This record gives sequence, structure tokens and C-alpha cells, in this order.
Amino acid sequence: MKIRYIHETDLGNGHRAMANIMWQGTWPKRKGDFPPGHPCIVNAAGLEAFRARGYWASPFPEGDGLTMDPKGRTAAEVIADIEQCFGWEVNEPGA
Repeated sequence: MKIRYIHETDLGNGHRAMANIMWQGTWPKRKGDFPPGHPCIVNAAGLEAFRARGYWASPFPEGDGLTMDPKGRTAAEVIADIEQCFGWEVNEPGA
């Protein structure tokens, strides 16, 4: 699966925009649950492994990606972890 990674952005005054992992297609939440084809359902072990590395990550209710906190890691470090945990092909940050 090919994904787009967007690293966190400093908004100034101690505020920041969270990082995002985005993919093509949507698997919106219905009645509190994601459908069986959702990438985080299909690859639940990858999400668990990613979180075990200390990341906070949460799927968007719209089903088109994850919002996440890189916890001070560089974009290159996060990309490597995404590729290792999920096995997804990552486009360049912000591309």
C-alpha cells in the first residue's frame, strides 16, 4: 500500500499541527466501527507495533488516514518506522 506522510508542523507560540499518514480510498467509521477493509483493521498488528514504539496514533473517523504524534522523531525516523511496522510504501514527507 502506498501512503503519504505529512510531518508535524510548528505553528508558533508552542503550538503544532499533528503529523498525518494518508492513503487513497476511504473506509469511514459506521456505528462506531471501521469496516473490515480498513487498513488499520487489515494490518492491526502493524498499528500495534507502531504504537509499541511509543507513537500515539489514531485513525481518522472518515477512514482516510491516521493522525499521529511523532514524539520528537524526525520525518526520516517516522518513515522508517512506518515502513517497518506496516510494510507500507511511503511517499516523501509532504509530497
